[in-house]
Amino acid sequence: MSDSELIVPIEQALWPKGVARSLSGVLRNLGDKHGNLVIVAQPAKGYIMVKGPAEKIEEAKPGLRAIIEEHFPDADCPEELLEGPVEVSQAQPAEPAPMPPASPASPASPPASASAAAASASVQTRKAPLSTIPKQEGAEKIVIEGTPCIGRKIRPASHRASPDLLWECIRKSSCFVRPGGVNKRRFSAEPGNLLGLHSLQFSGLANDKALDVRPKKVGKKESIELVQSAAKASVRW
Repeated sequence: MSDSELIVPIEQALWPKGVARSLSGVLRNLGDKHGNLVIVAQPAKGYIMVKGPAEKIEEAKPGLRAIIEEHFPDADCPEELLEGPVEVSQAQPAEPAPMPPASPASPASPPASASAAAASASVQTRKAPLSTIPKQEGAEKIVIEGTPCIGRKIRPASHRASPDLLWECIRKSSCFVRPGGVNKRRFSAEPGNLLGLHSLQFSGLANDKALDVRPKKVGKKESIELVQSAAKASVRW
């Protein structure tokens, strides 16, 4: 008895990376289970080939469906693995019934054309500009006295503090009222002041104290140098 061959096509785009390596052992075990079937995955060609007796191939189809559902979650079940033959009458759509011949125009057609004309007129009225739309008689005219109110434009600044940070500052203490402990300055309601106090304490441009210690090597001599700024804090502030 000659061997049959079954080709199960799967789109190449649906093959996950490295799936061929994991499929080789699974397909080999499935082939040995159903009587030494030859089941080979071909990712470059986009199909799985099954070769062996037709009866054994039919027995292995449920296992192949389970493997495809596990390793190819995005792929649909191939038609070759469906149970039973697919009837052509179910696969093909039913032909539409022939349309009846056109009947002569009935007397009710003039009212239909009149309704269509009214609908087109209403559409043109909606699309017309405000100046061409007739005003309703007796409508009350609204007059606004004084100059119109225009809101002030607020430019977003990168140094603004977030509301969460301001809330953490004022949640348990009155730090916006009492003087600070470092430079005896009071906090203000301006969010940029938080950045200014931080710069005064840690920035070399606003502090004349040593901010860092770095190693310095000249030839064989090694020494350390203090990183500081010549600018006085009084000049900055």
